[in-house]
Amino acid sequence: MRQPYAIGILAATVVAATFPAYGHQDPQPDAAELPALRVRPDTLAMFIDDVAGLRVRVISGIVDVIASPRVFTLKNERSVRYRPGEVAIVLDSGQAVVRVGASVVVTGIARTLLGAEMNSLQPLLALSESERHAVEKRPVVMASSVITPDGADLVRPSR
Repeated sequence: MRQPYAIGILAATVVAATFPAYGHQDPQPDAAELPALRVRPDTLAMFIDDVAGLRVRVISGIVDVIASPRVFTLKNERSVRYRPGEVAIVLDSGQAVVRVGASVVVTGIARTLLGAEMNSLQPLLALSESERHAVEKRPVVMASSVITPDGADLVRPSR
């Protein structure tokens, strides 16, 4: 007689634990508060399907091509023949003061190009033809921070 009651109480507890409190879901955490996964440009390029949507910190990157003040590409500091890979960087806001060959550290959200275009929370702004050419067929980092290895901030507010 006690066993059916125990099973009923256990089932009610499990069902109650699966419903969110007050009938709504918790909001997503702010991306700036999440820890960042440290990756090199070639590693991000290889594993973009696994890390898309995560906050990343791209280290050991060298600016390769500058399409505009808000879009540029990164490659590895060291040339690795067996693991080529470049990453496109698109600034969330502002403009980066970078030059070709400069070593930078970028923090932002890793995305595929399609994911960046279709993201409703943080949509990719319209890209010019040169910017689109720089980002096509590359993983995208929607960057919130671009700094030098010694910590100098390279992002300036848009005018």
